[in-house]
Amino acid sequence: WENGARERRRERHIVRKVAVRLQGICVYTAWAGWANGTREHQRQRVVLDKVAARIRSLNVSKAWGAWENGARERRRERHIVRKVAVRLQGICVYTAWAGWANGTREHQRQRVVLDKVAARIRSLNVSKAWGAWENGARE
Repeated sequence: WENGARERRRERHIVRKVAVRLQGICVYTAWAGWANGTREHQRQRVVLDKVAARIRSLNVSKAWGAWENGARERRRERHIVRKVAVRLQGICVYTAWAGWANGTREHQRQRVVLDKVAARIRSLNVSKAWGAWENGARE
């Protein structure tokens, strides 16, 4: 009986060790599965973050491109406005210059006419004075 009891105790001990080992294997398998799942989840998260960053980057790129095109267009429009303003200023300056030049020419023409009129008047006065002296000298 004693040998049989020892044998059954040894067998129970072996069964417990096997059960513990099996439990360890199950726990390890479960743990390893969870760890692999977690690593896979993290890898997928990284991939999704990169995809999201690319999408955001594309949106930012589109927005930047649109802003850049708008800025280029505004620069071109400012250039055109400056050219028009310079031309208008040139026209205004030319108009003012032409008006001044015309006024100066008219003033010179009027001066010549007035000088001629004054010369005639002086000539008439001299002629009258000469005639008066001459009449006085005859008498």
